[in-house]
Amino acid sequence: MVIAAEWLLFLSTNLHILVVSTSRTSNLTFVATIFRHGDRAPIDTYPTDPYKEEIWENGLQQLTKEGVRQQYELGQYLRKRYEQFLSPRYNKRELLKFPSKNCPRYYELMKETTQLPEYQNQIKSWKGFTECLANYTGYNKDHTSTHRIWKVYDTLFCQKSHNFTLPDWATPDVLKTLQEISAFDIKSHIGLYKITEKARLTGGILIDAVLRNFSEAILKSSPLKMVMYSAHDSTIIALQAALRVYNGIHPPYASCHIFEFYTEHDGTFSVSMFYRNDSSKDPYELVLPGCTSPCPLEHFTQLTAPFIPQDWRKECQVTEQSQRSDVTTVALSITVGVLGVLLIAVLFWGWRMHTATTWSHQNA
Repeated sequence: MVIAAEWLLFLSTNLHILVVSTSRTSNLTFVATIFRHGDRAPIDTYPTDPYKEEIWENGLQQLTKEGVRQQYELGQYLRKRYEQFLSPRYNKRELLKFPSKNCPRYYELMKETTQLPEYQNQIKSWKGFTECLANYTGYNKDHTSTHRIWKVYDTLFCQKSHNFTLPDWATPDVLKTLQEISAFDIKSHIGLYKITEKARLTGGILIDAVLRNFSEAILKSSPLKMVMYSAHDSTIIALQAALRVYNGIHPPYASCHIFEFYTEHDGTFSVSMFYRNDSSKDPYELVLPGCTSPCPLEHFTQLTAPFIPQDWRKECQVTEQSQRSDVTTVALSITVGVLGVLLIAVLFWGWRMHTATTWSHQNA
C-alpha cells in the first residue's frame, strides 16, 4: 500500500523544487524519518455499502492517484532537504527502509482501557447509536464492535473526501458521532490508562529502533546515512505520544516525523525533531519536554528512557511458542514459494517439450 521510500527519493533525484531547506547539513550525521502513506481507498466496506471495491481505481486499501501524488511530493521534498547530505543519485548503502511493528500485549491494554468503570458510561451512551448504525450498515447489532464502527467511519471519510454521494442516513450528526467514537479510540491507544506502559509497547519501540540505528551507523562507521519507516497514522500518534509531543491533531496523509542527528564541534552528538504535516510549509520543530533543540543526545536518551522497553519481547509477552510459530510461518512461505517456482519450471519444460514434439511432427 505504501510506496517504497527508496523509490520516492530515486524519482525525485534530478527534480528541482522551490523549497527552503531548514536542515543543518554542515554537521548533519544521520537522519531517520517516519512517514504516513498517502491518500488511500477504504480498508474494507460494510455489508450495505453501495460502493464496492470495483469503484476504487486500485482496489481497497490501495493508494489512489492523489495518494501517489502525495507520496511523490514527499519524496521530492526529502530529496531537496537532504541534497547536500545524500549522494546525488540513490545509493542503497546510504538509505534503508523498514516497516513498522505491532505488539500483541498493547492490544490487551487497549481492551483493559475500555473496561474501566470511569469510561463505561461514555461507551454506554453510544450503545443506542451503534444499534441504530447496525440497521443501516448490515452489521449484527449485538456485534457492532469499535473496530466495525471505525470501519464505517473510515469508509465514509474516504467516500466524502472523493466527493462520493453518501447514504441518506450518514447525516452530519452521524458523522460527528462517528468522529467522537474514533477520537475516543485514539485516546484509548495512547492515554486514559497505563499511559507509560502503552508508550513503551508502541512508540517507545520505534524510538529505541531509531536510536539503535544511529548508534550502529556510528560504531560500525558504515555509509548508512538515513533510515525511513513506512507507517500509519496510529504509528505516528504512538511515536509522538511516547515523545510527549503529540498535538492531538490526526496526522494527515503523507505526514512525516523527522529525526536529525548532528555531530557537535566537541565530538558529542545532538538531535532535533521536525514534523511535516502540511506540504505547503516547511516542517515545524518539535522540542522534547525537558530539553532544548537540538537536544544533547545523552540528555535525549535519559528523557526517553522511561518510555523505551529494555526487553520488548518480554514486555510484549512474546513467547517462544509464538516465535517458533513465526519461524514456521516464514519457513512455510519460503517452501510454498520454492514449490511455486519449481511448478512453473516443470510446466515451462513440459510446454517446451510439447512444442518441440509438435514442430518435429509438422516437419517430418
